[in-house]
Amino acid sequence: MVTAVADSTMAQNTTKETVAVVYQRMLPYHRDRFAAFSARLATSNIDCVAIQVAAMDSSYGQLTDEIPFTGEQLANERLITLFPAIDYLQLDPRDVAGAVCQCLQSLSPEYVFTPSPAFAEGAGALHYKIRAGGKLYLMDDAWAATDQRGWLVKAVKRLFYGYMDGGFLPAALHGEYFATLNIPLERQRYAVDVVGPVQSGSVVTPTEIADKPFILFVGRLIARKGLTTVLRAMAAIAAVDLQLVVIGDGPEALTLRQESIALGVESRVHWLGRRDNNVARQWMSRALALVVPSDYEQWGLVVNEAWMAGTVVLGSSTVGALQAALPDDMGWMKLPPADCNAWQRAILVLLSLSADERRYFVNAGYALADEYSLQRHVDSALSLMDLPARSRPPAMVGWLALVWQGKVAVW
Repeated sequence: MVTAVADSTMAQNTTKETVAVVYQRMLPYHRDRFAAFSARLATSNIDCVAIQVAAMDSSYGQLTDEIPFTGEQLANERLITLFPAIDYLQLDPRDVAGAVCQCLQSLSPEYVFTPSPAFAEGAGALHYKIRAGGKLYLMDDAWAATDQRGWLVKAVKRLFYGYMDGGFLPAALHGEYFATLNIPLERQRYAVDVVGPVQSGSVVTPTEIADKPFILFVGRLIARKGLTTVLRAMAAIAAVDLQLVVIGDGPEALTLRQESIALGVESRVHWLGRRDNNVARQWMSRALALVVPSDYEQWGLVVNEAWMAGTVVLGSSTVGALQAALPDDMGWMKLPPADCNAWQRAILVLLSLSADERRYFVNAGYALADEYSLQRHVDSALSLMDLPARSRPPAMVGWLALVWQGKVAVW
């Protein structure tokens, strides 16, 4: 049974236009974005509602701040949790799609920002659009390197995306891909994937790393994150006393520790486990570089955090943030996935940087952080809302879309 949980101050105000933003579950960076967006909308007397499918999921491995999301902290926002006590991954897609659609019908928002209808919550938002109208905006960060689906899936997406009045995407790199999926370039805006400023935090440094240069990995310890590549690169430059700090946990933790022992680098690798996100960002500010050796990342918000912290980033060329944003003179930081030799060369370049060279790259990162900032995020969302509504697809497309219930999967 669907349960809606809302603050007592969340009574619907019918004198205002309403914007609804649909989430699987609100993570710290979602809260930052929603707070900034809601604050700007409030200046125009527009109500803003967050619809969160679930308050938790068992697969979430990224670091999280233990900061409550309440009406007292965010006076201008409303939050509705559809399944507050159930793991998101235990939900049935039909229940999720139905709950989202029902919630939107009760709110009657004029504008809805939603994940892809490939997911159940996005399917529910699409069903609302078909039945009730309004404007619907896709929030997605896939691109050609991360969405290798067949022609049938892409054909269905093109049909369903005809109901999208705009696409809220990370960068033009992603826009080129979505232009092939029936979201024209003129209906795209960017900077959907941003993070808020770092909060106060403290760092306890292991004694064995005090005053030693180190690189930092922050993320889930799963195979596709590619940490083995960095371990092997470090083993190849054993003459350099470079340390690696690993923040995060996951199913590959034991395997990776054993790999570090087999490679003979175990004394230079420091496994800190999960840490508060703000603590991780304090570590970033002290690292020689953040390493993001993933096989692929739709965007990679940890890159935004590193830019804000004044940290150089070395990462795979299939990390969306790096592929989309790095200028040519920073191309040496963008490496082929799983190429240990390339990682070895890049780490040696990193270690050879002069103080002036390092300052140049740090300042370039700050500029990129400004380009992908909360302010840019809000400006882009408002610009989408100003676009005229799009002509609806033929009725038969809507009939097909109403049959589709999406899937339950972490994105």
